[in-house]
Amino acid sequence: MRPLIAVLTAVLTMSVASPLASGQERALALDVTNEVASASEVGKRVQDALQAAAETDLWRLKLSKAVLAVETGMVQEKNFEVKFIIFTISHKTKKGMTQTSTLTFTVPVQEGTAYAKGGPKPLADLKEPLARAIATAATMAASINVLPLSEATIKIEFAVSREAGGKIGFTIVSVEGGAGIDFTKTSKNSLELTFTGPAKR
Repeated sequence: MRPLIAVLTAVLTMSVASPLASGQERALALDVTNEVASASEVGKRVQDALQAAAETDLWRLKLSKAVLAVETGMVQEKNFEVKFIIFTISHKTKKGMTQTSTLTFTVPVQEGTAYAKGGPKPLADLKEPLARAIATAATMAASINVLPLSEATIKIEFAVSREAGGKIGFTIVSVEGGAGIDFTKTSKNSLELTFTGPAKR
C-alpha cells in the first residue's frame, strides 16, 4: 500500500506564551503518562485509520483529501527541544493556551488493493472507531445518489485517549459519549474528509 502524502498547511490561533499553562507544566514532569500524547504519534494513528477505511473500498468513492486539525500545547523539555502535545480525555487540569495545527493528506487510489485480498473489507470488520467513522461517512455520501456526486465534505470530531498498553485510541464526539468530555481539559481534534466519485479503479 502506497504511503499517504502529508502537507503541513497551517498553524493557527496561537502566539507562544510564557510561562507555560499549568497543564503543560505538568506534562513536562511526566515522562510516561496517559494524560498527553505526542502530535506525531496521533498523526500516524490517523493515517492508519485512513488506510484501514480505504480497504472497505469506500463505496468506490475517491477520498481526494483528508484535513487533520489537532489542538496542541507546546512544551519545552530540559534540552530546550520543543514538543507538541495533545491532551487526552484523562487529562486532569485545564489545558491552558493551545494552538491548532492543520495537516492535509492526499490519499492515493489503491488500484486493485481490496480485490487482491478477496474483495473489499466489510464495514462491520472495522473495529477501530475512527476508521469506522471514515468508512461510514463514505457510505452516507454514496447513499445520496439521486443526482451524480461531484464532491462531499464531511467533518469528524474526535478526542484522543490512551488504551491498555499505551496505545492511542480515538473517541468520536457525539457518537461514543463524546458529549461528556470536558474540552477545557481535553484537546478537540477533527478530520475533514473530501470525497469525489466514483473513483476509477
